[in-house]
Amino acid sequence: SIAGVPIGDSGISVDGDLVATNLVQDYRSELWRVTDEGAELVDLHGLSPFFIWFSPFERLAAAIDLQHGLFLFDPTTGGDQRKVDGWDATRGGNPWWSPDGATVAVESESGRVSIVDTATGTAKDLEAWDPYQPPALPALAFGPDGHQLYGLHVDGTFVRWELATG
Repeated sequence: SIAGVPIGDSGISVDGDLVATNLVQDYRSELWRVTDEGAELVDLHGLSPFFIWFSPFERLAAAIDLQHGLFLFDPTTGGDQRKVDGWDATRGGNPWWSPDGATVAVESESGRVSIVDTATGTAKDLEAWDPYQPPALPALAFGPDGHQLYGLHVDGTFVRWELATG
């Protein structure tokens, strides 16, 4: 806990210089820069994220703001925020980064999978899981070259998407 506030999920950047903490009671996350002198809060310029995830190589972070949607931003400054078009906070789901950090896949409780181009901030929906089944979150993973996305549904169904064709 921080100052008596329970912490949920936390994330640490690869170099250990940034720490994202989820403050459970407040439904928000904070981003901290760790220095030799201690830790300082990174100004997120009005963004109030529920969760924060770091991309590979830490060039970007993804944050879900429950009121405003999915954002990509520079985790070292909290700035350069880009709202992801075509995605909203009611869809849920964690972002899964491609190996090069150029693409983010986000799954939703309804089974929909969206691919986000991190350069433009636009989302494209892939084929959904069976919409007549009760919602169940799939597990997602990119192939090593980032051109394929693999998904595993809780019922054991496996799917591979070629990202160039959807």
